[in-house]
Amino acid sequence: MTTEELSALAYQNAPAPKGLEPCALLCYEALRGVYQLHRAGLLPEETAKSRKGDLAKAYAGAQRQRDLSRTAYAQYQEAIRRAGTRKSEIVLAFQAGKPAEEILPLCLDCIATMTGEDAFPQLCQKAGERAKKEEIDR
Repeated sequence: MTTEELSALAYQNAPAPKGLEPCALLCYEALRGVYQLHRAGLLPEETAKSRKGDLAKAYAGAQRQRDLSRTAYAQYQEAIRRAGTRKSEIVLAFQAGKPAEEILPLCLDCIATMTGEDAFPQLCQKAGERAKKEEIDR
């Protein structure tokens, strides 16, 4: 629900709509309080307008934060799903008797998925190449 919609309902002193998210409910009740105080003559018009603007900004910020949290949670859930898939592939590879050279990339990808470091497999590959080069140079 938008701030304008919440404000219109609060202005009418209507009961809070059912099913509002907690942040929307808090914004609604605060707006309703601002309108009530203004009507009672306890809050000057300019102060009421300022508080209404502050509430609108806070509500918009809370909605952005909620959206960011939902996105992060979805990414976290996807990483868990991918790591579970990789773990199954690793177990199946061991059961099939595949060589370590085939299993290692699956392990590295699983670690990268669990830690959120997508570059981890490439980092390990480069480290292995450097180690081989140093061994040859000796």
